[in-house]
Amino acid sequence: RKRVFYSSYLFSEIAYKVAKKPGLSTEANMADINTAMSLIRLNDSKAAGEVLMRISTGVYKNQDDNKRFRYEIAYDNFYLSQGDIAKGKIKMIQDLQKKVKVPEKK
Repeated sequence: RKRVFYSSYLFSEIAYKVAKKPGLSTEANMADINTAMSLIRLNDSKAAGEVLMRISTGVYKNQDDNKRFRYEIAYDNFYLSQGDIAKGKIKMIQDLQKKVKVPEKK
């Protein structure tokens, strides 16, 4: 299984380099998110955290919900992989609350 995740990591790195040259920022961010997800599965939390921090500001610059949603999933998985289930659950709930409008009780 580790070989599959390493292949995914390498492909994400290539995709990032290809997307970065012509200035395809959304594609570059998506490749970074995939890189972080692969690093999480490879148990390289430090590198995964660095990737997620590097793209944190760019993810929220436009209205691309798919990109934001995938980024938030990656960050939640990062916390869960660290064994910080409480922080992961809190972040997941906060992210969901941003997306879903809960009707007020009468």
